Amino acid sequence: MRWLGLLVINAAVLFALWCLAAGIRAVGQDALGWLGSSRTAYDWRIDLPSFGDPKETRRILAEQAAAPIEFASIVEWRHAPHRGENLHVDERGRRVHPDREPGVAIGFFGGSAMWGEGVRDDETIPAAFDAATRGWAVTNYGEHGWVVRQGFAELVHLFRLGELPTVVVFYDGFNDVVHLCDAANTTSINGTGQERRMRERLGHRRQSETWTHLVAPFLPDGFGQPLPDRHACASDQRRAEAIADALVRTWDLAHLLVTSQGGRFYAFLQPNAYVGAPRTDYLPASESRDLRERDLFEAQFDRIYPRIQAALTSRPWAEDLTTAFDGDSAVYTDMVHVSSEGNREIAARMRARIEADGLPAVAP
Repeated sequence: MRWLGLLVINAAVLFALWCLAAGIRAVGQDALGWLGSSRTAYDWRIDLPSFGDPKETRRILAEQAAAPIEFASIVEWRHAPHRGENLHVDERGRRVHPDREPGVAIGFFGGSAMWGEGVRDDETIPAAFDAATRGWAVTNYGEHGWVVRQGFAELVHLFRLGELPTVVVFYDGFNDVVHLCDAANTTSINGTGQERRMRERLGHRRQSETWTHLVAPFLPDGFGQPLPDRHACASDQRRAEAIADALVRTWDLAHLLVTSQGGRFYAFLQPNAYVGAPRTDYLPASESRDLRERDLFEAQFDRIYPRIQAALTSRPWAEDLTTAFDGDSAVYTDMVHVSSEGNREIAARMRARIEADGLPAVAP
């Protein structure tokens, strides 16, 4: 039975070595995470002509990348409170800008383009609107990665708290297309940009600790599963139409809620580098998936945006901004975010639409 003893010893040694490898991997990942948070990482966007001073841009992008995000009930996630050099987030997870003033409450909702990716607090769309007007109490309700239903969930939450703004502005489109057309992320038009990650974390509870900590870390993402289509809407017309219709219906619900309380609601279809005729020749195609797979992304927007645009013709409170950056100016800092100049342009167009209704957007 000597062979049995050797088999047991070898199995024990192999198991010990596997556990050691798992431990080294975990410690290594923690160390890399700590190093990544303690230094300024390279970002390909730093030297783009759409940004200003590269050193300042590096500081802004590094601070935003390091700012923590935490769970938030109803809306799923929000930035944690933060006070930095170029980024300030209040105790409710909302980005704030300097020189806010009292007046008619107006709330701006959307994803990271509204939140202000890549710009200082005073260069976001809400901040630009506030700087160009008088008589408004401006709040930025935008958040990284939010799809339109998360903005609507935030709106309902404000209504329940008795804090519904008098005027509400939604700025949507890009995230709903990119995240909800990604079958690797979600199969539902009610999904979010973090659905896959949340499913994986919750799914760990149904697995053994041995599998979770000793086996799963060494397996590639999606191991044993068929490779899903990251651009499902490029080939699935029904999915594309469902996403477009769901976005418009969510705007309809937001409009109904706000106007039922005597307020005004405005929805703006978000521009991006896949639609219209903006300048994008300076964006390096090799630096991100959004650029490398441009043709597939464009095919999805070609299926979804025209359906949304057609719906806007019967909704006088909605406006198409997809051509806002057509021309030779370098405003895009990636395929959706823009420079401070671009944010001022969007704020000006929103202001013009609101002023057309006689609301108190008075130039300073």
